[in-house]
Amino acid sequence: MSDQVTYVFLIFVADHEVEVRAWLSAWRTALDRCLPGQYRLEIIDVLREPERAENDQVFATPMLVRSRPAPSVRILGDLSRPEQVLALLGVDMPPAS
Repeated sequence: MSDQVTYVFLIFVADHEVEVRAWLSAWRTALDRCLPGQYRLEIIDVLREPERAENDQVFATPMLVRSRPAPSVRILGDLSRPEQVLALLGVDMPPAS
C-alpha cells in the first residue's frame, strides 16, 4: 500500500465557456506542481449531467468538492485562483523555482 495520499477534486461548472477553460488549465498546473501523481481532477458540466449534480447535492456553480481525503469539503464561488483555494484546503504549494 502506498503512503501517498490521493486527493480527489470534483469541479462542477455550468458549461465549458472560455473563462472556465482558462482557470481549469490553471488548476491542472497548480495540482501538477503541488500534488504530482497524487490527485484526480474531474470536471462535471451540470447542464450535461444534471443527475450527477443532483446526486452530489450541487445546486450552484462553480463548485469545487474535495472528496478525498475525508472529510469532504465544498467551496462555492470564484475558483480562478487555485493556489489560494488549495491553501484554504490545507494543501501546501512548493516554493517557486
